[in-house]
Amino acid sequence: SSNGVLSTLIERKLIKTVGRKQVVGRPFMYGTTREFLERFGLNDLGDLPKVEELSDALGFDLPPALAEATVTTSPLPFEATEEKPPPKATDESETIH
Repeated sequence: SSNGVLSTLIERKLIKTVGRKQVVGRPFMYGTTREFLERFGLNDLGDLPKVEELSDALGFDLPPALAEATVTTSPLPFEATEEKPPPKATDESETIH
């Protein structure tokens, strides 16, 4: 289970809950915090190495599903230390990325 890892990251203010995915079970979605960036010396998430760069540097092959996938991410806005409640979906067809 990942509960212990997530709890530790939340406790250290490295991640926070940013909403719930609009799928069956409505799992929580997590995002990084300003503390995460500061602690790792990053200006933004774009400063993180790409998975392909890590696999080349460490000498391992990516799993086929990951090698074929194209991942697009959009940065989430940073909030002050105050946490907002998850957004309410008004349309069932809306999805949160």
